Amino acid sequence: MNDRKNIIIAVIMLMFVFFLFPATLRADANQNTADKAIKNGRAIFIKSGCLRCHSLIKDKNIRGIDSLYDFGNRHLTIKETMKVIRSCKMDTVCSEILTNAQVKDVAYYLNSLVEGK
Repeated sequence: MNDRKNIIIAVIMLMFVFFLFPATLRADANQNTADKAIKNGRAIFIKSGCLRCHSLIKDKNIRGIDSLYDFGNRHLTIKETMKVIRSCKMDTVCSEILTNAQVKDVAYYLNSLVEGK
């Protein structure tokens, strides 16, 4: 009888661990993925020449184009930001050359640009 009780307790504990930790691990994995995308998106933003037209300095306009200093304050979803990037009329890099994965990483980067962060 005591063995049966121990088995039931062990099963309950395993179920608790199974349901508790995967959620925590998923949250950590999602944050790591976002952090990686932001870092990669920043590199793409710089290497692709986006800085030629899009300033990251507060209130600094280049050729009449507003700064992206606080782009994240617009609270757009990643998909909405990807549409903004793809609609860039000035450069074929934004609208044609970058892959969808690259545009998504740049979107994560732009959405991370929040004033005061």
